[in-house]
Amino acid sequence: MRIGVITNRNLCSPWASTHFYIYRALRRLGLDAVHVAGKEVAAHHSRYNVRRGGKKNSGKQAAPFTLELAEAVKADIERNNYDALIALHASTIIPDLTIKCPLVYVTDATASLLNAYYPQRQQLSAENTQWLHECEQTTIDRSDAIVVPTQWAADSALLDYCSNQSRVHVIEWGGNLDNLPDLTDKERHRAADPVQFLFVGLDWHRKGGDIATHMIEILRSEGVNATLTVVGAAIPRKHRSAFVRSVGMLNRANPEESEQLDQLFYSADFYIHPARAECYGHVLCEALGFGVPVIAARTGGIPQCVLDGETGILLPPDSPAEDYADRVQGLIADKVRLEEMRTSAVLDFRKRLNWDRWASRVQHVLQELVFPTVSTSLE
Repeated sequence: MRIGVITNRNLCSPWASTHFYIYRALRRLGLDAVHVAGKEVAAHHSRYNVRRGGKKNSGKQAAPFTLELAEAVKADIERNNYDALIALHASTIIPDLTIKCPLVYVTDATASLLNAYYPQRQQLSAENTQWLHECEQTTIDRSDAIVVPTQWAADSALLDYCSNQSRVHVIEWGGNLDNLPDLTDKERHRAADPVQFLFVGLDWHRKGGDIATHMIEILRSEGVNATLTVVGAAIPRKHRSAFVRSVGMLNRANPEESEQLDQLFYSADFYIHPARAECYGHVLCEALGFGVPVIAARTGGIPQCVLDGETGILLPPDSPAEDYADRVQGLIADKVRLEEMRTSAVLDFRKRLNWDRWASRVQHVLQELVFPTVSTSLE
């Protein structure tokens, strides 16, 4: 099958993160996946990022669709005979396209969810908010299949946009890892003391960095030799201490930095993620792949990644640091349960939370659309 992928990210660049891993997984499976108007998107994307902050930022930000880019996408679709199209986070361009083959819409959140969930989206004008809703509705209406990673997103497609249930597929996304972690390394790096927590994220407040550092303070005051390593976010002065260290930003697109991040996962005892908002959480999947139980808030798409009581612990949204500290201490004291949780984390990553599995299931969806007379199964 020749599959056209519509997105405003440069799919050939690891900076594209999720989009890059999706594209690579499809091609690795043997699908003839092609980036629609890929050259034009890459050039536009590069110019956009350079304007935002120089070459060092090239590839980090998603360039919005422009009229010029939309025309390039239209021309590509008209010129090429695609068996199917995948719209990857591309709801704002789909309404302007003439599509004659099956369309699969891939996203982790609808406009309705984002506008009600993320503070920055609430700052949009009423006109822009309405336009995004209309684009989302049109894209969902025109799609032959909607593929989302969480039941949270699926429920919105069904309830907020009245999608047909038979067209909505929940297929979990994977952790952005090039290779499966070697768990012999995990055992070699794990130390009995201190208890090491890992926190990865750029948005300190939204990811709950303040709650994580306060939890460390509480644990230490109660006799637990706990430390926290922060990747990405700048730690506000009031949250800094000798037991909270920052290693700056580490990007999977850089092999040396990716290896450094792997070592942090190998060394971690727990991954802490008391987020106030999160559509999915690839880094949670990565932590589980390294056998690191996740302690997180039960919000957004997180419950799809972390199985409460099996691969981690989920607390109600807005839970204070005291509650996190209490749950962690209970887990530390139950060594048998903790080891079972580590084992379950790895198994769930390999069974459910990896990109190869996602691509395989999406291939079945595509086959049912392109070759409807052929009986296929998602199992």
